[in-house]
Amino acid sequence: MKWSTLAEKTHQELKRRSLLQKREHLLVAFSGGLDSTVLLHVLLELRPYWKWELSAGHVDHGLRPGYDEKEAVFCRELAEKHGIPYYEKKLHLNAPEFRETYAPVGSQAPGPEALAREARYRVLGTWAEAIRADAVVTAHHAGDQAETVLYRMLTGAGLRGLGGIPAKRQIFRRPFLQVMRTELEAYADTHDLKHCEDLSNRDETIVRNRIRHRVIPQIRESGFERAERDLARSAEDLREADAALAFFEARYAGKFLYVTGRGVHLRREGFEALPVCMQKRIVRRVFEERLKETRHVSRKQLEQALHFMLYAGTGRSTELLGHRMIKERECITWPSATRERFRETLVCGNGRRAGNAQAGYIHIRVGKGTGIPEIRGAGEAYFSPRLIGRELVFRSREAGDRMSLYGASGRKKVKAILKDEKVPPAEKPFFPVLLAGNAILWIPGVKRSDKYLLGETEKHFVHIVYKHNGEVS
Repeated sequence: MKWSTLAEKTHQELKRRSLLQKREHLLVAFSGGLDSTVLLHVLLELRPYWKWELSAGHVDHGLRPGYDEKEAVFCRELAEKHGIPYYEKKLHLNAPEFRETYAPVGSQAPGPEALAREARYRVLGTWAEAIRADAVVTAHHAGDQAETVLYRMLTGAGLRGLGGIPAKRQIFRRPFLQVMRTELEAYADTHDLKHCEDLSNRDETIVRNRIRHRVIPQIRESGFERAERDLARSAEDLREADAALAFFEARYAGKFLYVTGRGVHLRREGFEALPVCMQKRIVRRVFEERLKETRHVSRKQLEQALHFMLYAGTGRSTELLGHRMIKERECITWPSATRERFRETLVCGNGRRAGNAQAGYIHIRVGKGTGIPEIRGAGEAYFSPRLIGRELVFRSREAGDRMSLYGASGRKKVKAILKDEKVPPAEKPFFPVLLAGNAILWIPGVKRSDKYLLGETEKHFVHIVYKHNGEVS
């Protein structure tokens, strides 16, 4: 099939990266500028082969009175000329209510560019969902990529940021990232395409415009004539490196991270031996995926977290981004913010069960036989049949709780017992205890009292098993 040079290049890029598929419904982000006008025409050129359904969407940000309206008219008329369904939305981003509605998540005072970008993507995403589009296609090109990489490099971005603009993210697709601006201009000249000129692109009070009009030309004049193309290719390499690290990060996360009813945990053993880069990625994953933190986790905050994890004393705690971290003997714990104390009453008898997902559960079984059965683990205990029919209370530890320990004299605070037994600090306030009347019989998995001991000649026994909520990686 005979296509223009740019259409052929785009066709190969779509196949190489699997950016788009045949017979998809595409929503083209259409500003009316050179880039998006060329994009629309290239997609129209390729449509007979790919069998796409095309729509166009234009967002008027309301930041350039008079000019915005002319741009919208141009977009509307061009879409009508080609018989393409057209969607348009007028915003007023200078108005406080619009700024509040479209402010990027985690940003306190977004600039006009960031606000417009966030609003544009949200509106496009809403349209795509409403018309059931398979993808939203944007016209970002190699020059945009080079500007982004330079800007992020100068502002201290990490590996993920230096990867620049992704060719594919969620529903958005960018097939022109390896296309130079000069190629777009040549296509427009060859096909005699009219387009709108955004005068704000010349405003050098905007940092990105200064990079575009001053920095990159100076780099080219210094002998790096292919600077934009090479920066775009470097960004692609960095994205591939980031994807490789993400692959291993997911594997390590499964090894070191787990969740219980009391919070999110990171195993300390082996974690300190990981490369710092991998440590940071895993900690970031905790905040973003496990703690659902929407604010950006900065390099400084990651370094603060790692310093605490590596050098703080066991039992110490700190707070980062509003989330409490506790350094325990075997793990770092972010306690569950929704954890609550519990209390449940039951009558001792065969088949009885009590507890919840956070505290764990006790299961009661009445058995027959003389002698004291062998105890197979700390999570089980045997009691006298005199306990059958008695009311039991299974609850969280309370301040001032004391118990008489089996094999010891006097009564001891439960808090002190838990400390002696190296129970993690985050677990102590909610640790379960089992009572008969006012007497604590058992701290499940830790210690039992001297109450209701099973005698050698008793013909029945009460067997209680404690099972903590299972760990979920």
